[in-house]
Amino acid sequence: MKKYLLHISLGLLAFIYCNAGAMKTFGAPEMVAHLNELHINIAWRVFIGITELLGVIGIFWPRTRAVALLCLWPYAIGGLALHVSYADTVAHIIPAVVAAILVPMALSLGGFINLKPKTHE
Repeated sequence: MKKYLLHISLGLLAFIYCNAGAMKTFGAPEMVAHLNELHINIAWRVFIGITELLGVIGIFWPRTRAVALLCLWPYAIGGLALHVSYADTVAHIIPAVVAAILVPMALSLGGFINLKPKTHE
């Protein structure tokens, strides 16, 4: 069960970050217009898009999964903070909320972090 939840969370994260990264990297008109409203220039837009796509590749390679997830998490938190601070629409906020929850969940399910307290017996 744990394995299936891990793969589902990784798939959802890949969908979220691949979609956002491709739109930023290849300059989808709606993404460019939205990021211009948020005062993010073209260099940052492309940099963020490429690193998101690299993170998606990293989460599917087990050796780099933990590092990729840890590197993608600030994008979720930063995106959430940016969308909330600019009073953005709920449709733009939800993917950031989902990613911010799924990254630590995937880290836990993958065995990279242990959330259970240690007991001394």
